[in-house]
Amino acid sequence: MKSGRPRPTAIEVPLDVLAAEREVSLGEPLPAVLESGDPAALQRAAETLGKAERPLILAGGGVIAGEAWAELLRWPRRSPRRW
Repeated sequence: MKSGRPRPTAIEVPLDVLAAEREVSLGEPLPAVLESGDPAALQRAAETLGKAERPLILAGGGVIAGEAWAELLRWPRRSPRRW
């Protein structure tokens, strides 16, 4: 749960453990470790998207976690085609 790409995680808790009571102390959360992408792969992706006729970008938690909203908003905008 604390490594790799952030995503939903499922945890199974047995019923006897779920019903048990005990004093616990919670530790401090670990800081998120974000890794940067491969520059060559990012360049290829940007070139591919730049050539797309009708690109669609679904931006989610990665943009927020990477504080990359400014970069996303700088994406070139094109006029929509009329069909």
